[in-house]
Amino acid sequence: LQAHSQNTLTVESEATNGHDAEGKQATTTGFAFAMANTGLTTSAKVNSGALLNTRGDVSLLALTEQAIRNKAVFKSLGNGAAGGAVLALSVLNSNTQAAFNANLSGARHLDVSATNLISRQQNEATSQAGKGLADFLKFRAIGTVDPIKNYVLSKFKDVNPTQPTDSKFRLAASLGLVVSDQQAEASIGQSTQLNLSGNLGLTALQEIRELHNLVNSTVNGSKRGSDQNDYSLSMAVAIATLNQGTRALVGDGAQISAQRIGLGAQYIQPLSLGGFDRWSSLSDIGKNMMSLGGWPSDLAGKFSTQYADSQGTSDELAITGSISVLTNLIENIVTGK
Repeated sequence: LQAHSQNTLTVESEATNGHDAEGKQATTTGFAFAMANTGLTTSAKVNSGALLNTRGDVSLLALTEQAIRNKAVFKSLGNGAAGGAVLALSVLNSNTQAAFNANLSGARHLDVSATNLISRQQNEATSQAGKGLADFLKFRAIGTVDPIKNYVLSKFKDVNPTQPTDSKFRLAASLGLVVSDQQAEASIGQSTQLNLSGNLGLTALQEIRELHNLVNSTVNGSKRGSDQNDYSLSMAVAIATLNQGTRALVGDGAQISAQRIGLGAQYIQPLSLGGFDRWSSLSDIGKNMMSLGGWPSDLAGKFSTQYADSQGTSDELAITGSISVLTNLIENIVTGK
């Protein structure tokens, strides 16, 4: 008997405000919000009322596979940009359970297994106020067309070219919030009677890879350019509560006869190196090095389970702040009574 769940979830919310303020900074603001919410149950059970008699092997498997990404991005890029706020919220719950509660006689091997495999669990929040270098180059290229466009339009109507407006205040605020509860349990029920000629295996396994909560806030400004700002506030807050329970349990009063009995519960949370530990050729190494274009913040994000980064630029006063709080609760239990 096997129960199998596959959960692939990708949520993205991106907003860009490229409007020039022209004396009205409120017209350059905006926000982005993305929420990923999963409530997944994978259950394989043999109830106590069943009476099984077989000469072969018996397996009871519950398997959950997940890949989750939640991403929110807002950029305010016009001249005189004021900025905005971003929230990326992930609420992730899963319960994987394999429970054998019936009597079994005459069988050779019995395997009861509960497995939860997460190949990716990522939450990202990014806010930007003001043009970065790449944005400046893009807008400069677009700007070379404006004189020609204005000349053509002037033949038909009056045209007033847009005048740059500096920012008095610029804000970038990002919040990445994750609440995750992942449970996997394999069990033999109370007072169960098992008579096996071979082996009993009771295992629970959880493995979470590419686990990241990344938050970035950036305020850009030109010190002597056409897109200056007097005051700026950049805040990045990353908060995550992760609860993982992995259990292999034998109930009270269970009677088991087998050549070998194996019980195990394992939780694996490897450090992600962003692919830098995997290559098959020199070209792969080159690609990995090219991905370091955002050094050092991008690299820190690739390697960190949780990362909050804030950057700010202004003519008069810039205030930046980053907060990162991660609570990781891990419970592994193996009980034979």
